[in-house]
Amino acid sequence: MSNQSIGMLIREFRQSRNLTMKEVCDTDLSVAQLSKFERGVSEITINKLLVILDKLNITIEEFFHAEQEFELSEFEQLIVKMKEHYIKNDADRLLELRNEQLKKYKKSNIKFFELNAIMLSALLKDLTNDKSKAPEMEEKLIDHLLEVDIWCHYEIVLFANSISLFNTNTLVTLTNEMINNTKYYQEIKKHRVITIQTLINVILTLLENGETDQSKIFQNKLTELLEMDQYMLYERNYSIYLAGFYLYKTGQKEAGLKSMKQAITIFKDLKINQLAQNFQTHYNQNVSE
Repeated sequence: MSNQSIGMLIREFRQSRNLTMKEVCDTDLSVAQLSKFERGVSEITINKLLVILDKLNITIEEFFHAEQEFELSEFEQLIVKMKEHYIKNDADRLLELRNEQLKKYKKSNIKFFELNAIMLSALLKDLTNDKSKAPEMEEKLIDHLLEVDIWCHYEIVLFANSISLFNTNTLVTLTNEMINNTKYYQEIKKHRVITIQTLINVILTLLENGETDQSKIFQNKLTELLEMDQYMLYERNYSIYLAGFYLYKTGQKEAGLKSMKQAITIFKDLKINQLAQNFQTHYNQNVSE
């Protein structure tokens, strides 16, 4: 989108809120500057754009979604398709997506396309129950995640969907990296939600592999993050199941089974039958009464 159309978009938002240019401006932004920007005559700094958005009560995410004409970004579109094919157990379509990303990487040499392909390969391995090792893929992914000081949404998504590639030690290391390198974004709900969901999957994986001590540390962090959002009911109920699974794994069988059954019952009472069945299947496969 051109500078002119960005200015016109700002004007559209301002007028839709019945605000005058004077009401939007402050000491760092004059009416004359705003007028020229809205008409596409001049540009403004990112700081001044942030001032305008704040006065309009529009988030940066909302603005750039509108700037993209209310279409998902290329990566977001990829994630939507990826989830759809994975849920449907459609390995062929996942493979097509993976190959498309590899072609883009070979054509552009942009490493993110290669990382996307590695993520899709990890999901394919998980979907097809492929136990073979892929050290080259794992190494490239680990290198990227360890060299990034601040994990953004992209890094969390990349890690969350590639858990099956990592051994226990690497999984613990990268989970700690995620926790430490996303602390600046924990107030942003989108980031907090995916961090919580990723933590849940890591804890479950660790418990299934008997790593109870480390899983307990991550459970404590999960509880801390859940306290920041009282409305994440699915994740809260999942944490009840995980707490029970931990008790079961640490020899507190009766209390553990009770907690796990409680979580399954809650899903049943809420008529979320598919989730209830998924948890029941996990229960049947991993515990003995």
